[in-house]
Amino acid sequence: GVLRGKIRARGCRLMLTCGSRVKARYLASSGGPVGTKWFPAIITKCNRDGTFDLTYDDGDKEQCVIPKFIKNLETPSSAAPPAAAPPQTSSELSAYELERDANIRENK
Repeated sequence: GVLRGKIRARGCRLMLTCGSRVKARYLASSGGPVGTKWFPAIITKCNRDGTFDLTYDDGDKEQCVIPKFIKNLETPSSAAPPAAAPPQTSSELSAYELERDANIRENK
């Protein structure tokens, strides 16, 4: 049967779920990675043994793909975008920011 929910495959940092957009090495699980290429796919089934069934964008299907041959294309929804680094020198500050900083220093 199809396992529902998220599966954390051994050695994988990102959760792979049914419906996840991924890239996978076509036929690497059965023949090894040499000479294989990465292709976009969707996970169609999470197997109890930790492998995944995929349907590739070109219509090809593959069963029991080992997780090390799958890259998750989706970012975790809880991950926030990296914050911009604050300006390090006064030359990087706008006139408003310079005036605001001066007012803050005066009112301390």
